[in-house]
Amino acid sequence: MVQEVGQEELLERVQQIAPVVREYADQGEQQRHLADPIIEAIREAGLYQMLVPRELGGLQVDPLTFYLTPIMSFQAGIASGEVGGNLNLGLMGLI
Repeated sequence: MVQEVGQEELLERVQQIAPVVREYADQGEQQRHLADPIIEAIREAGLYQMLVPRELGGLQVDPLTFYLTPIMSFQAGIASGEVGGNLNLGLMGLI
């Protein structure tokens, strides 16, 4: 059985990737897109899998948790709208 992931777990995951986002923020700004290490950190944290059903290996979070995740990233000190936008694109299957 796949364990349900709640807001606290996602906040922990966001906080874990915060140092990577901070480290590569300037590089991403220069390249005008998220740096590869940030994308990989998001992928490893499973954040691109938030809307994927558990039966398919995803997190299947509720809609409120999905929409709060970018807000949680700001609370974790990741002041990058690009991260939130990237999460939304990834969740829609565009990345």
